Amino acid sequence: MIDETMESSERNLEKEKETFEEAINRPVIDIPTDFDIDASNLLIDDLVAGKVFVLGEIHGVRENPSIVYTLIKRFKFTRLGMEWDKGLGRVTQLFMDDGVLDFNSIKNSSDGRISAGYFALLKKLKAENLGTKTFFFDDKDSWTRRDEAMAEEIIGHTADSSPTIAIAGRAHADLADIREGDGTMHPSMVKFLEDKGKPFCNGEIRYLSGRYFSNQSKNFENVLGGDISKARFYRDEFGVYIFELPTASLATVAKPTGIYIE
Repeated sequence: MIDETMESSERNLEKEKETFEEAINRPVIDIPTDFDIDASNLLIDDLVAGKVFVLGEIHGVRENPSIVYTLIKRFKFTRLGMEWDKGLGRVTQLFMDDGVLDFNSIKNSSDGRISAGYFALLKKLKAENLGTKTFFFDDKDSWTRRDEAMAEEIIGHTADSSPTIAIAGRAHADLADIREGDGTMHPSMVKFLEDKGKPFCNGEIRYLSGRYFSNQSKNFENVLGGDISKARFYRDEFGVYIFELPTASLATVAKPTGIYIE
């Protein structure tokens, strides 16, 4: 690991691409998890009823793709939505078809959403022929109404009742309003789903310790009472499905911004 500061003009794109591609080869695994039976059955009921499962993550955690894979295997999701720009469909299709990564199209991504692990996940889903179709629902052209636009994209891609898991930043998957940096408030993505009459259930990944990469390396503070050695899945008192991860580690992003290079 190298910690240093460098101007964007001094970026070594070849090195960053090489690092990113090497990280794609890290295995995505089925994480050993204690699944609460009641919570699992309730989620299955929700999916049978046609609800979209919206899972909130903290971007930039290396284990996130393995968590998604674990849930896909467990609950037989056949559609995966990701908070990536819609225009990346071509990039991922090229990668899936020919193994070619158009790094130039993602080279400025540093917020943790687009990580090497998610490319590895897409590759694994195809290799295992799990029948999981993928769509992207971020709309960079609608920033002022981004959450509403993302909700509309999800609705447009889920007209049938195929079991769907949609991964978004945790704030977008929470019914509470989102506060922007300037103090303004607006409804979250799932609140727009609710207002538009789209059936959904929501969940979140809780990280008990470790680190994540969102524009820079950051730490999770150890959660009180979070001393567990194995991941677990349960439903909390508010009806939110929780995937609890004991320890998180840094994801590899396309633009490490000179703070973190692996």
